[in-house]
Order: sequence, then C-alpha cells, then structure tokens
Amino acid sequence: MDRLLNTPDGEKYAFMQEMTTSDMDRWVSENIGLSRCSGETELFATKWFDYRNMHPLVATCLFSEIYKIEYARIMLTHGRDDFQRAPYRTGLKRVAYQDHGMGVKTSLWRARQFADKYCCSYEYYISTILSIAAQRLWANLPRPQHLWQDDLVEIFEQKLSRRSQIRIDDSIFSYHNMPQLVAPEMQKDYCMWVIKHIDAMKPSLRVNGVLSAVYLRRLIPEAVAAKRYPKLIQDAQGLYLSACED
Repeated sequence: MDRLLNTPDGEKYAFMQEMTTSDMDRWVSENIGLSRCSGETELFATKWFDYRNMHPLVATCLFSEIYKIEYARIMLTHGRDDFQRAPYRTGLKRVAYQDHGMGVKTSLWRARQFADKYCCSYEYYISTILSIAAQRLWANLPRPQHLWQDDLVEIFEQKLSRRSQIRIDDSIFSYHNMPQLVAPEMQKDYCMWVIKHIDAMKPSLRVNGVLSAVYLRRLIPEAVAAKRYPKLIQDAQGLYLSACED
C-alpha cells in the first residue's frame, strides 16, 4: 500500500487505508466481476515478487498510476511532446482507479493480469509496450485496452526473453533496499525467488544473473550466492572488478 501512496497521485488513495480485505473483495465483485478474477490464484505464482503481498485491487491501482507515469515519460523521451507539456500527458484522467469509467477499470484490470503473467515489473511491462508502439509510429500511444494487443505482445515477449538472460530488476525486498532483516521470512523467500530466476537462465549465461543480482544491483547478499554458485560467484566477481578497473 505504501508504494501506491507514494506515487504522484497517491493521496487520492488515502481512503483505501481504511479498507479491509473483505471491503476490497466486495468492491471487486461489484465493480469488476468475479468472472474476471478467476485466474488470480494462478497469477500469484508468476507475478513479480513485489506484488505478491498486494490485494489485486491495490495492484491494479498501482498499475494504473504507473501507466500514467510511463505514458508521460514516453511522450517526452520519444519526442511526442515537449518537456513542459509531457508531464501532463498521462493517457488517463488524473483520478483514482476507482473513479474511472467501467471500460477503463476493466481494461486496466485485464492489462495488469497480463503483466502478472510475465513475471516482470509493471514499469517494465508498460514502458516496453508503449515504447514499441511509439517506435512503430502509432499516431497515439496505446490505451489500456491495447496493452495486450497481439502484435505488441509478440515483440514484448522477444525483448523480455533476451532481457531475462542478462539481468534481474530491483525489488523493494532486495538486499540493496533492505540491508537489515526487517522481514526475514519475506527476504528469505525473495532470495530463493532470485536464485530461481538465475537457475532458469541458460547455463552459459548464469554468470550474468549472478553479476547482476550480487554486484551490479545488490539484490541478494554475496554469501547467499556464493553458497549456491561457488564457481560462478568467482567469475562474476572477476567481471565486476575488471569493469571497475576499466
């Protein structure tokens, strides 16, 4: 919830701090429909680690706010607007997710579910889809209902496949962000989750995963990686030291 409240329009979600899980479940059943929630249990296994402790409603609210941020950023970086106007071109009304029309709410819900299938951060999913459309010279950047369009998703999958063999993105539970054991069980689960991602890399490329997770992004402690990958940790350390010397 803190992450949602810390977005540029986060104050619009202050009321959600008073909502219980039952309240959120009720809102979803009345406004989204239970039929659109049938796959949430399966998505728990594939979604980005940071979102696993979020209620799907909170996650969708966060997704909608990240969409606004990334939309404005792409408008600027891809020359769609100047630096003065781009921050105000957010692709959505600057209201809370709950205050959007029914079509927008359901589209954002489905788009968020789609992102959860790919085990990536919402920032990466949204920015990549929007960037692909911008590079293909779409007249307008994708709206929420376009975020799972087949031709965009096909290119996204190719990019994600290459990226997954090179690096692992940061997390609020990473060693870099939480050096003290604030939530030991969650951090232990996170370490195992990162190791699972490294294991999924091609054997010849796992050194990239160790280099990224331990030295470049400090996602997990060096001691944890050394226990799992005694040979790779030496190779990754050598690459890191060599890069530092250069």
